[in-house]
Amino acid sequence: MRHVVLTRALYGPDWPELDNRARLELTRRITARLMAAQTTREWTWRIALDRRDALLEARMEVFADAAPRVEFLFWDPPAEPRTAPWDRKPEMGGYRDRLAASAYQAPWRAGWDDCLPLLMTRIDDDDGFAPDALARFARAAAMMTARTALMLPVGFRIWAGRMDRVTHPANAMSSLFTPAGDSLCIYDYGHTRVRAEVRTLVVDRRPGWLWIRHPNTLSGWRRARRKVTPDVVRTFPIDWRFLGAHL
Repeated sequence: MRHVVLTRALYGPDWPELDNRARLELTRRITARLMAAQTTREWTWRIALDRRDALLEARMEVFADAAPRVEFLFWDPPAEPRTAPWDRKPEMGGYRDRLAASAYQAPWRAGWDDCLPLLMTRIDDDDGFAPDALARFARAAAMMTARTALMLPVGFRIWAGRMDRVTHPANAMSSLFTPAGDSLCIYDYGHTRVRAEVRTLVVDRRPGWLWIRHPNTLSGWRRARRKVTPDVVRTFPIDWRFLGAHL
């Protein structure tokens, strides 16, 4: 079984330089640090990039330094990007929303051998996994023989240096196991619709991820109430001061 982590990181000329740099810092200080800390190194990071990205070399270096293996998927977004097919309110999507959603159309499985079982894990470049999350997904997938979505439903939402514990059974930080001959990609369906589209298994209910809210995030939920606890700081070795946490 091959384990591949998929991440969209397309920041072409439509992104202002300050916003682009802010996103890269989030990747560097949160996502990449947690990927570098993963207890298993049996995975490959495949990242979709825009060749026109003004910070392309720096972004590639951040990803490469954090992963045992990287595959860069260069992809040109469509001239008129659209919201995802499963978006219930496409008229509400701004240009950046449509641009981010268009990356679902990238040829994510190009070059992979469909004759082998595959475990795909998705993570955005401003969120993060607990250091043992990939190993937990892989152990569960080793028991699978049929197409199955694997979920870690518990994590923490972070906003303005504070946190909330969240239970989200259809969160975006998930995995998909496909057996040999199955060509489904984890980006072929919206994560909130996972239980309607794919057989789903809860791996465990230990905290598995950080969901970072910040001024440039494309979705809402910009709130958190509790002070970040020492246990969460120990579990997720990121740059907490960069997020404004008072430790």
